[in-house]
Amino acid sequence: MSAARRPLLALVGDQYNHQEPAHPRIEPLLPALGIDTQWIPTRHIDDSTDFSVYDGIWVVPGAPYHAQQGVHRALRHAREAGTPLLGTCGGFYSAVLEYAQNVLHLPETAELGDDIASIEKLILPPTCTADNNNRVPLFLREGSRLSAMYGGRTEIEEILQCDYGMVKEFLDAATQGDVRFSGWDNGDAPRALEITGHPFYVACLFQPELLSAPGAVHPVVAGFVTAVYEKAGVPVPDFTAPVAGAPEVDILEYEQVLNSVRNDPHTLDAFAADSLFQQVEAGAGLRAVTRSSAAGDVRIVSVQNISPEARSFAPAQLLPQAQEWGTPVMFLSGRMESREADGAELSCTLAPGSVVWLGAFPAGSSPIPDSFTVLTAAGAS
Repeated sequence: MSAARRPLLALVGDQYNHQEPAHPRIEPLLPALGIDTQWIPTRHIDDSTDFSVYDGIWVVPGAPYHAQQGVHRALRHAREAGTPLLGTCGGFYSAVLEYAQNVLHLPETAELGDDIASIEKLILPPTCTADNNNRVPLFLREGSRLSAMYGGRTEIEEILQCDYGMVKEFLDAATQGDVRFSGWDNGDAPRALEITGHPFYVACLFQPELLSAPGAVHPVVAGFVTAVYEKAGVPVPDFTAPVAGAPEVDILEYEQVLNSVRNDPHTLDAFAADSLFQQVEAGAGLRAVTRSSAAGDVRIVSVQNISPEARSFAPAQLLPQAQEWGTPVMFLSGRMESREADGAELSCTLAPGSVVWLGAFPAGSSPIPDSFTVLTAAGAS
Protein backbone atom coordinates (compact mmCIF):
# COMPACT_ATOMS: atom_id res chain seq x y z
CA MET A 1 0.00 0.00 0.00
CA SER A 2 1.34 3.41 -0.94
CA ALA A 3 2.57 5.35 2.08
CA ALA A 4 1.89 8.61 0.24
CA ARG A 5 -1.81 8.05 -0.37
CA ARG A 6 -4.46 6.52 1.84
CA PRO A 7 -8.15 6.66 0.93
CA LEU A 8 -10.10 9.24 2.93
CA LEU A 9 -13.60 8.36 4.10
CA ALA A 10 -16.24 10.66 5.62
CA LEU A 11 -18.13 9.23 8.61
CA VAL A 12 -21.42 11.13 8.49
CA GLY A 13 -23.28 10.91 11.77
CA ASP A 14 -23.28 11.93 15.40
CA GLN A 15 -20.48 10.09 17.17
CA TYR A 16 -21.79 7.76 19.93
CA ASN A 17 -25.36 9.03 19.43
CA HIS A 18 -27.78 6.84 21.43
CA GLN A 19 -24.82 4.83 22.81
CA GLU A 20 -24.37 3.34 19.33
CA PRO A 21 -22.53 -0.01 19.49
CA ALA A 22 -21.58 0.32 15.81
CA HIS A 23 -19.36 3.39 16.18
CA PRO A 24 -16.59 1.75 18.28
CA ARG A 25 -16.56 -1.05 15.71
CA ILE A 26 -16.26 1.26 12.70
CA GLU A 27 -13.68 3.64 14.20
CA PRO A 28 -10.84 1.12 14.77
CA LEU A 29 -11.77 -1.14 11.83
CA LEU A 30 -11.19 1.37 9.03
CA PRO A 31 -7.58 2.32 9.93
CA ALA A 32 -6.85 -1.42 10.09
CA LEU A 33 -8.08 -1.58 6.48
CA GLY A 34 -5.72 1.22 5.48
CA ILE A 35 -8.39 3.94 5.33
CA ASP A 36 -8.24 7.37 6.96
CA THR A 37 -11.51 8.76 8.30
CA GLN A 38 -12.98 12.13 9.17
CA TRP A 39 -16.05 12.49 11.41
CA ILE A 40 -18.63 14.92 9.95
CA PRO A 41 -21.24 15.85 12.61
CA THR A 42 -24.66 16.21 10.99
CA ARG A 43 -25.15 19.67 12.53
CA HIS A 44 -21.96 20.88 10.80
CA ILE A 45 -23.13 20.02 7.29
CA ASP A 46 -24.52 22.83 5.12
CA ASP A 47 -24.45 23.81 1.46
CA SER A 48 -20.79 24.85 1.76
CA THR A 49 -19.59 21.46 3.01
CA ASP A 50 -17.09 20.10 0.50
CA PHE A 51 -17.57 16.35 0.16
CA SER A 52 -15.44 16.22 -3.01
CA VAL A 53 -12.29 15.72 -0.89
CA TYR A 54 -13.53 12.30 0.26
CA ASP A 55 -13.14 8.99 -1.56
CA GLY A 56 -16.27 7.63 0.09
CA ILE A 57 -19.08 8.46 2.49
CA TRP A 58 -20.46 6.18 5.20
CA VAL A 59 -23.75 7.32 6.77
CA VAL A 60 -23.29 5.51 10.06
CA PRO A 61 -25.99 4.27 12.47
CA GLY A 62 -27.45 6.68 15.01
CA ALA A 63 -30.94 7.80 13.91
CA PRO A 64 -32.65 10.02 14.68
CA TYR A 65 -29.70 12.21 13.70
CA HIS A 66 -29.16 15.66 15.17
CA ALA A 67 -29.71 17.21 11.72
CA GLN A 68 -31.51 15.08 9.14
CA GLN A 69 -30.88 17.58 6.34
CA GLY A 70 -27.15 17.34 6.98
CA VAL A 71 -27.42 13.62 6.26
CA HIS A 72 -29.44 14.37 3.11
CA ARG A 73 -26.75 16.73 1.81
CA ALA A 74 -24.15 13.98 2.17
CA LEU A 75 -26.38 11.41 0.48
CA ARG A 76 -27.23 13.77 -2.35
CA HIS A 77 -23.58 14.49 -3.02
CA ALA A 78 -22.74 10.77 -3.13
CA ARG A 79 -25.69 10.04 -5.38
CA GLU A 80 -25.00 12.85 -7.85
CA ALA A 81 -21.17 12.84 -7.83
CA GLY A 82 -20.70 9.08 -8.04
CA THR A 83 -18.91 8.95 -4.68
CA PRO A 84 -19.06 5.47 -3.07
CA LEU A 85 -21.79 5.47 -0.42
CA LEU A 86 -22.66 3.02 2.32
CA GLY A 87 -25.55 3.66 4.69
CA THR A 88 -26.20 1.26 7.54
CA CYS A 89 -29.07 1.09 10.03
CA GLY A 90 -30.47 4.68 10.08
CA GLY A 91 -28.53 5.38 6.88
CA PHE A 92 -30.95 3.08 5.03
CA TYR A 93 -34.14 5.05 5.68
CA SER A 94 -32.23 8.30 5.29
CA ALA A 95 -31.35 7.21 1.74
CA VAL A 96 -35.04 6.47 1.09
CA LEU A 97 -36.09 9.86 2.46
CA GLU A 98 -33.40 11.86 0.63
CA TYR A 99 -34.40 10.42 -2.74
CA ALA A 100 -38.11 10.84 -2.01
CA GLN A 101 -37.60 14.47 -1.05
CA ASN A 102 -34.97 15.70 -3.52
CA VAL A 103 -35.71 13.63 -6.62
CA LEU A 104 -39.30 12.39 -6.44
CA HIS A 105 -40.59 15.39 -4.45
CA LEU A 106 -43.13 13.22 -2.68
CA PRO A 107 -45.62 15.33 -0.71
CA GLU A 108 -45.06 13.27 2.45
CA THR A 109 -41.50 14.65 2.66
CA ALA A 110 -42.24 18.25 1.68
CA GLU A 111 -41.94 19.53 5.27
CA LEU A 112 -39.07 17.27 6.33
CA GLY A 113 -36.27 19.34 7.88
CA ASP A 114 -33.63 18.54 10.48
CA ASP A 115 -36.29 17.14 12.80
CA ILE A 116 -38.17 14.05 11.58
CA ALA A 117 -41.41 14.98 13.39
CA SER A 118 -43.16 15.78 10.09
CA ILE A 119 -42.76 12.21 8.80
CA GLU A 120 -43.38 10.32 12.04
CA LYS A 121 -46.77 9.25 10.69
CA LEU A 122 -44.89 7.21 8.07
CA ILE A 123 -42.86 5.27 10.64
CA LEU A 124 -44.18 1.97 11.95
CA PRO A 125 -43.61 1.19 15.64
CA PRO A 126 -40.10 -0.20 16.15
CA THR A 127 -39.10 -3.33 17.97
CA CYS A 128 -35.51 -2.52 18.92
CA THR A 129 -32.99 -4.73 20.63
CA ALA A 130 -29.62 -4.00 22.18
CA ASP A 131 -28.50 -7.52 21.29
CA ASN A 132 -25.61 -7.33 18.82
CA ASN A 133 -26.41 -10.89 17.73
CA ASN A 134 -30.06 -10.41 16.76
CA ARG A 135 -29.85 -12.23 13.42
CA VAL A 136 -32.79 -12.38 11.03
CA PRO A 137 -33.27 -14.06 7.64
CA LEU A 138 -33.26 -11.74 4.61
CA PHE A 139 -33.96 -12.24 0.92
CA LEU A 140 -31.99 -10.53 -1.84
CA ARG A 141 -33.04 -9.55 -5.35
CA GLU A 142 -31.46 -11.91 -7.87
CA GLY A 143 -28.90 -10.13 -10.03
CA SER A 144 -28.54 -7.20 -7.62
CA ARG A 145 -25.20 -5.74 -6.55
CA LEU A 146 -26.01 -6.84 -3.01
CA SER A 147 -26.55 -10.43 -4.09
CA ALA A 148 -23.28 -10.35 -6.05
CA MET A 149 -21.37 -9.34 -2.90
CA TYR A 150 -22.67 -12.54 -1.29
CA GLY A 151 -21.48 -14.65 -4.22
CA GLY A 152 -24.88 -14.67 -5.93
CA ARG A 153 -26.84 -15.83 -2.89
CA THR A 154 -30.43 -14.67 -2.51
CA GLU A 155 -30.97 -15.81 1.08
CA ILE A 156 -28.81 -14.52 3.92
CA GLU A 157 -28.91 -13.92 7.68
CA GLU A 158 -27.87 -10.58 9.16
CA ILE A 159 -27.92 -8.53 12.37
CA LEU A 160 -30.85 -6.11 12.75
CA GLN A 161 -30.86 -4.08 15.93
CA CYS A 162 -33.91 -2.00 15.01
CA ASP A 163 -36.67 -3.74 13.12
CA TYR A 164 -38.67 -0.59 12.42
CA GLY A 165 -40.31 0.20 9.10
CA MET A 166 -42.31 2.69 7.05
CA VAL A 167 -45.78 2.44 5.60
CA LYS A 168 -45.95 0.36 2.42
CA GLU A 169 -47.67 2.97 0.26
CA PHE A 170 -44.87 5.46 0.87
CA LEU A 171 -42.12 2.92 0.23
CA ASP A 172 -43.78 1.84 -3.02
CA ALA A 173 -43.89 5.46 -4.18
CA ALA A 174 -40.30 6.13 -3.01
CA THR A 175 -38.70 3.51 -5.27
CA GLN A 176 -39.57 5.04 -8.61
CA GLY A 177 -36.51 5.91 -10.69
CA ASP A 178 -32.91 4.90 -10.01
CA VAL A 179 -33.25 3.67 -6.42
CA ARG A 180 -34.36 0.07 -6.12
CA PHE A 181 -34.89 -2.13 -3.10
CA SER A 182 -32.67 -5.20 -3.15
CA GLY A 183 -33.29 -6.83 0.23
CA TRP A 184 -36.40 -7.76 2.25
CA ASP A 185 -37.19 -9.54 5.51
CA ASN A 186 -39.57 -12.50 5.73
CA GLY A 187 -42.50 -10.07 6.11
CA ASP A 188 -41.63 -8.41 2.77
CA ALA A 189 -40.46 -5.22 4.51
CA PRO A 190 -37.60 -3.60 2.53
CA ARG A 191 -34.25 -3.82 4.31
CA ALA A 192 -31.72 -2.77 1.62
CA LEU A 193 -31.51 -0.58 -1.48
CA GLU A 194 -29.03 0.31 -4.19
CA ILE A 195 -28.59 2.40 -7.32
CA THR A 196 -27.73 0.40 -10.42
CA GLY A 197 -24.91 1.94 -12.46
CA HIS A 198 -23.50 3.93 -9.55
CA PRO A 199 -19.89 3.06 -8.56
CA PHE A 200 -21.27 1.98 -5.17
CA TYR A 201 -24.47 3.22 -3.59
CA VAL A 202 -25.83 0.70 -1.10
CA ALA A 203 -27.86 1.25 2.07
CA CYS A 204 -29.10 -1.48 4.41
CA LEU A 205 -31.01 -1.54 7.67
CA PHE A 206 -28.87 -4.44 8.82
CA GLN A 207 -25.41 -3.75 10.24
CA PRO A 208 -22.47 -5.49 8.51
CA GLU A 209 -19.98 -3.51 10.63
CA LEU A 210 -21.00 -5.60 13.65
CA LEU A 211 -19.74 -8.70 11.83
CA SER A 212 -16.46 -7.21 10.59
CA ALA A 213 -12.93 -7.47 11.94
CA PRO A 214 -9.47 -7.05 10.38
CA GLY A 215 -8.85 -10.10 8.20
CA ALA A 216 -12.53 -11.09 8.45
CA VAL A 217 -14.41 -8.24 6.80
CA HIS A 218 -18.11 -8.58 6.03
CA PRO A 219 -18.73 -8.82 2.24
CA VAL A 220 -20.79 -5.59 2.19
CA VAL A 221 -18.07 -3.64 4.02
CA ALA A 222 -15.42 -5.25 1.81
CA GLY A 223 -17.37 -4.25 -1.30
CA PHE A 224 -17.66 -0.70 -0.06
CA VAL A 225 -14.02 -0.20 0.95
CA THR A 226 -12.97 -1.75 -2.37
CA ALA A 227 -14.97 0.97 -4.15
CA VAL A 228 -13.37 3.60 -1.87
CA TYR A 229 -9.89 2.37 -2.81
CA GLU A 230 -10.80 2.41 -6.48
CA LYS A 231 -12.13 5.96 -6.17
CA ALA A 232 -8.82 6.97 -4.56
CA GLY A 233 -6.83 5.33 -7.34
CA VAL A 234 -4.96 3.15 -4.83
CA PRO A 235 -4.33 -0.59 -5.31
CA VAL A 236 -6.98 -2.60 -3.47
CA PRO A 237 -5.54 -4.86 -0.73
CA ASP A 238 -6.73 -8.33 0.17
CA PHE A 239 -9.22 -7.79 2.99
CA THR A 240 -9.17 -11.46 3.98
CA ALA A 241 -5.76 -10.84 5.57
CA PRO A 242 -4.23 -8.01 7.64
CA VAL A 243 -3.55 -5.04 5.38
CA ALA A 244 0.13 -4.22 4.92
CA GLY A 245 1.10 -0.82 6.27
CA ALA A 246 -1.96 -0.62 8.55
CA PRO A 247 -1.99 -0.85 12.36
CA GLU A 248 -3.12 -3.93 14.23
CA VAL A 249 -6.18 -3.17 16.32
CA ASP A 250 -8.03 -4.83 19.16
CA ILE A 251 -11.68 -3.89 18.62
CA LEU A 252 -12.82 -5.41 21.92
CA GLU A 253 -10.27 -3.37 23.86
CA TYR A 254 -11.26 -0.24 21.91
CA GLU A 255 -14.88 -0.74 23.00
CA GLN A 256 -13.89 -1.42 26.61
CA VAL A 257 -11.79 1.75 26.79
CA LEU A 258 -14.65 3.82 25.37
CA ASN A 259 -17.30 2.29 27.63
CA SER A 260 -15.25 2.96 30.74
CA VAL A 261 -15.47 6.68 29.89
CA ARG A 262 -18.91 7.11 28.34
CA ASN A 263 -20.60 5.23 31.18
CA ASP A 264 -18.86 7.13 33.97
CA PRO A 265 -21.05 9.74 35.70
CA HIS A 266 -18.18 12.27 35.72
CA THR A 267 -17.97 12.30 31.90
CA LEU A 268 -21.55 11.40 31.02
CA ASP A 269 -22.45 14.98 30.04
CA ALA A 270 -19.84 14.88 27.26
CA PHE A 271 -21.88 12.12 25.60
CA ALA A 272 -25.35 13.62 26.08
CA ALA A 273 -27.55 14.54 23.12
CA ASP A 274 -26.64 18.22 23.44
CA SER A 275 -22.90 17.62 23.76
CA LEU A 276 -20.47 18.78 21.08
CA PHE A 277 -17.76 16.82 19.31
CA GLN A 278 -15.18 17.61 16.65
CA GLN A 279 -12.27 15.81 15.05
CA VAL A 280 -9.10 17.87 15.51
CA GLU A 281 -5.51 17.82 14.28
CA ALA A 282 -3.22 15.85 16.59
CA GLY A 283 -0.26 15.08 14.34
CA ALA A 284 0.59 12.64 11.56
CA GLY A 285 -0.75 9.16 12.11
CA LEU A 286 -3.14 10.18 14.88
CA ARG A 287 -6.90 10.73 14.98
CA ALA A 288 -8.22 12.88 17.81
CA VAL A 289 -11.83 13.73 18.61
CA THR A 290 -12.69 16.22 21.33
CA ARG A 291 -15.98 16.16 23.19
CA SER A 292 -17.48 18.71 25.56
CA SER A 293 -20.65 19.01 27.57
CA ALA A 294 -23.19 21.62 26.48
CA ALA A 295 -22.25 23.73 29.53
CA GLY A 296 -18.57 23.43 28.64
CA ASP A 297 -17.63 22.19 32.11
CA VAL A 298 -16.33 18.82 30.89
CA ARG A 299 -13.79 18.51 28.11
CA ILE A 300 -12.42 15.15 27.00
CA VAL A 301 -10.50 13.84 24.01
CA SER A 302 -9.85 10.46 22.46
CA VAL A 303 -6.61 9.91 20.57
CA GLN A 304 -6.08 6.84 18.38
CA ASN A 305 -2.85 5.84 16.67
CA ILE A 306 -3.93 4.94 13.13
CA SER A 307 -0.39 4.30 11.87
CA PRO A 308 1.75 1.13 12.04
CA GLU A 309 4.42 2.90 14.15
CA ALA A 310 4.34 4.39 17.64
CA ARG A 311 3.18 8.05 17.62
CA SER A 312 3.46 10.87 20.15
CA PHE A 313 1.32 13.91 20.93
CA ALA A 314 1.17 16.76 23.46
CA PRO A 315 -1.99 16.54 25.61
CA ALA A 316 -1.78 20.24 26.56
CA GLN A 317 -2.38 21.18 22.93
CA LEU A 318 -5.53 19.07 22.73
CA LEU A 319 -6.92 20.14 26.12
CA PRO A 320 -5.95 23.81 26.60
CA GLN A 321 -8.91 24.14 29.01
CA ALA A 322 -6.77 22.45 31.68
CA GLN A 323 -4.43 25.44 31.73
CA GLU A 324 -7.33 27.90 31.59
CA TRP A 325 -9.01 26.20 34.54
CA GLY A 326 -5.77 25.77 36.47
CA THR A 327 -6.28 22.02 36.69
CA PRO A 328 -4.22 19.12 35.31
CA VAL A 329 -4.94 16.94 32.31
CA MET A 330 -6.39 13.68 33.57
CA PHE A 331 -5.75 10.19 32.22
CA LEU A 332 -9.19 8.54 31.92
CA SER A 333 -8.74 5.23 30.14
CA GLY A 334 -6.50 3.32 27.73
CA ARG A 335 -2.80 2.52 27.52
CA MET A 336 0.12 4.82 26.72
CA GLU A 337 3.52 6.06 27.82
CA SER A 338 4.31 9.65 28.78
CA ARG A 339 7.46 11.66 29.34
CA GLU A 340 8.72 15.21 29.73
CA ALA A 341 9.78 16.56 26.34
CA ASP A 342 11.85 19.65 25.51
CA GLY A 343 10.65 22.68 27.42
CA ALA A 344 9.13 20.42 30.10
CA GLU A 345 6.03 19.83 27.94
CA LEU A 346 4.43 16.49 28.57
CA SER A 347 4.47 14.12 25.61
CA CYS A 348 2.37 10.95 25.31
CA THR A 349 3.14 7.96 23.09
CA LEU A 350 0.64 5.45 21.73
CA ALA A 351 1.38 2.02 20.29
CA PRO A 352 -0.03 1.27 16.81
CA GLY A 353 -3.82 0.86 16.89
CA SER A 354 -4.11 1.98 20.53
CA VAL A 355 -6.59 4.54 21.82
CA VAL A 356 -6.48 6.68 24.95
CA TRP A 357 -8.97 9.04 26.61
CA LEU A 358 -7.89 12.19 28.45
CA GLY A 359 -9.97 14.86 30.18
CA ALA A 360 -10.03 18.27 31.82
CA PHE A 361 -12.36 19.42 34.60
CA PRO A 362 -12.73 22.90 36.15
CA ALA A 363 -11.37 23.59 39.61
CA GLY A 364 -14.05 23.03 42.23
CA SER A 365 -15.96 20.47 40.17
CA SER A 366 -17.18 17.27 41.77
CA PRO A 367 -14.44 14.98 43.14
CA ILE A 368 -12.64 13.11 40.41
CA PRO A 369 -12.55 9.33 40.95
CA ASP A 370 -9.28 7.57 41.63
CA SER A 371 -9.54 5.83 38.27
CA PHE A 372 -9.03 9.23 36.62
CA THR A 373 -5.37 9.99 37.39
CA VAL A 374 -3.30 13.12 36.92
CA LEU A 375 -1.26 12.73 33.77
CA THR A 376 2.45 12.78 34.61
CA ALA A 377 5.71 11.67 33.07
CA ALA A 378 5.33 8.42 35.00
CA GLY A 379 2.99 7.25 32.28
CA ALA A 380 -0.27 5.32 32.37
CA SER A 381 -1.17 1.83 31.30
